[in-house]
Amino acid sequence: KFNFDFTQPYKNVEINNSPKISHLLQQEMIKFASAGELLVSKDEFLEKNAEEFQRKFGADLEDVISKAEKINVLHTTIRKFIDTKPLYYIGLLLDVLTIESLTWIVKSIRNDMMTPTEKLILSRIKECYGLKIEQNFWKNVISYILNAQNDKTPIKTYNSYDNLGIFPLRAQKIQDPVTHADTYVIFLRDKEWEPEDQGYVDENTPEWRAFVNFVEDFFKEDEFPRMGGLPTSFTQQQGVSGGNAFFSGGGGGDTPKPNSSNLNNNSFS
Repeated sequence: KFNFDFTQPYKNVEINNSPKISHLLQQEMIKFASAGELLVSKDEFLEKNAEEFQRKFGADLEDVISKAEKINVLHTTIRKFIDTKPLYYIGLLLDVLTIESLTWIVKSIRNDMMTPTEKLILSRIKECYGLKIEQNFWKNVISYILNAQNDKTPIKTYNSYDNLGIFPLRAQKIQDPVTHADTYVIFLRDKEWEPEDQGYVDENTPEWRAFVNFVEDFFKEDEFPRMGGLPTSFTQQQGVSGGNAFFSGGGGGDTPKPNSSNLNNNSFS
C-alpha cells in the first residue's frame, strides 16, 4: 500500500551540539514555506531571526545557516545578474515529500498566479527542496490525491501555520497550456485561482498598449539611447518616474537592472 504521510518531519540533527537550534531553524523556515515562500532571502531571514538565535542560544545565525548546509538541513541558491551583487536564498533540503510539503509547493505556484501543472510542480520540488521525485512515486501521489480529495475527514497536522482541516489538495486532468498534452494540475482545495500564464493577453488594456509602445520606441535608436531609460511615452502612460515600471536603477544612463522583488519564483517555470 502506498504510504503518503501528511506532516513534514523535522530532521533530528544537532547544530552546535544542540538539537534545539536545528529545530528552531527548521521551524522558522517552515513558517515561510507554509505561506508559499520556499526560497527565502538570506538577508531577510537573518534580519528577522538573528536576534532570537543570539538571545536563546548565544548563536550567530549566519554561522548556524552555514552549518545547517553542511549537514543537509538547508541549501543555498545564488542568483547572479550583470552589474549587481549576488542574491542568496535559503531553502529546506528535504529527504521526503509529504502532503504538507506538496501543499507548500502549490501555494508558491498560487502566489505566482501560474498553472500548477505536474511539470511545474516537479520542477519546483527539485529546485526548492533539492528532491528528485521518481516517476512511479509521482503516479502514486496523483492517484492518492484523486482518491483522497473527496474525503472530508479532518486531518491533524503539527507544522502548518494555517488550518488545513480536511484534505487540502485537489487534482484534475487538463491540457497543458504550453504543450497541449494531457497533464494533471493540483490546486488547493476550495482555493482555486485564475492562472495568468495561459497565453491570453487583452490587447485593449492600457497596460498592454503602453508596453507595445515601449517596445516599439525601444528599438528606434534615433529617438533615445538604447540603454538610457524608458521612453517618455511609456513613463507618461504608466505614471512612473525614472523608468522603474520594469527595472530598478534603469533611469539616467545606467544599464537597467532586473527588479529583485520578482526573483523568488520566476526562474522555476
